[in-house]
Amino acid sequence: MKKVGILGGTFDPIHKGHIGLALAAKEQFNLDMMWIMPTHISPHKQMASVTEDIHRLMMIERSLPDDSMEMNVMEFARKGKSFTSDTLTALHRKHPDGEWYYIMGEDSLRDFPKWHEPEIIASVARIPVAIREEDESSFAKLLEERNKQYNNAFLPLKAAYQPVSSTMLRDMLRNGESTNLVASGALSYIRRFGLYGLAPTAIRVETMQKYRELVALLSEKLSEHRLSHCIGVAHLAADFMQEYEERQGSSASQDGFYDSVQQAFLAGILHDCAKYIPVPEYIAFCEQNNISVSASERVSPELLHAKMGAFFAKYEYGVSDPVILKAILKHCTGDVDMTPLELSVFTADFCEPFRDHRPLGRTLHSIRMMGYEDLTKAAWMATDCTIQYLKTMDWSIDPRSITLWNSLKNKTERN
Repeated sequence: MKKVGILGGTFDPIHKGHIGLALAAKEQFNLDMMWIMPTHISPHKQMASVTEDIHRLMMIERSLPDDSMEMNVMEFARKGKSFTSDTLTALHRKHPDGEWYYIMGEDSLRDFPKWHEPEIIASVARIPVAIREEDESSFAKLLEERNKQYNNAFLPLKAAYQPVSSTMLRDMLRNGESTNLVASGALSYIRRFGLYGLAPTAIRVETMQKYRELVALLSEKLSEHRLSHCIGVAHLAADFMQEYEERQGSSASQDGFYDSVQQAFLAGILHDCAKYIPVPEYIAFCEQNNISVSASERVSPELLHAKMGAFFAKYEYGVSDPVILKAILKHCTGDVDMTPLELSVFTADFCEPFRDHRPLGRTLHSIRMMGYEDLTKAAWMATDCTIQYLKTMDWSIDPRSITLWNSLKNKTERN
């Protein structure tokens, strides 16, 4: 861990002002990495009015310019109120050799003494501050005052001021006004899922209603962490499929929606629906319900949750669509002849936005972005990362995974 910049906030929605500020800090302070860190529950906001977590994460992912800027979801994993002092303390404990640069604006600098444990923040991180007013002398005076209070923790950040706020953008979107202040990928996502008062273009009303019903049912059985993962897979897989269909120039149904997007959305939310059952009980459950168990699955029974998920989706959650059931069935080990829809669920399972692991040799962001361009290649990248990780841990590898890796690699090379 080297020099890392952190830009926190609600990001509802994230906009080019945020990205410009992060890029300016990265360049001025020669940072090795920049983290965009959305808050789970901000102590400074009324969260009832904040857009759902999954939507804010997806908008951030669709806005990042390259792999030198990542989304960090550690505050989502911790839950509860997001206090900067807690976040920085946790980072310092985990990476004591790291240099942290916590970026803020001039308005935050004025209120900094009122923040939770400001002394801890100032002791752990350097704090670049972007001026938002034209009166530089006033800013310099305030900066000097705060540095006297907090041991010279603050640094002036030279960034072009952009007169934009998330509140302003939400109002513009609700009013149907065009804006170029939101990244094109994030704007596409906003329209597809009907955020900020827009009519959705990707998910039908009845599909969303079914999804909400399933979320309510799953919340009674799955852990909060597992449910968040399923929500992430549903949204990313559906967004992958919407992008795929549009890129292919496919014909939508008469109502303007793609059936495949609805199927990916529901397969995503249900793909891990069996995971509330303890792994040691998997084989017995399968044998009792006439679900086949291969030799490799007896060695690694955790793989059976895909077959069990398809079973539960059909018999407990009333999903009879064979396309959805097959996507659930194949999401774990894959198959050499996966459809684009199956690839979307398979890939989203590996890299949905609540995920925070670091694949060997790649970033989750790079795999996510590849999913919008080439689902086959993205699935190969995910499979390759999984196999390399299993090798480093000296764990058994299901033969189907090796077959899948070779098949996807050959298809990628042919393309």
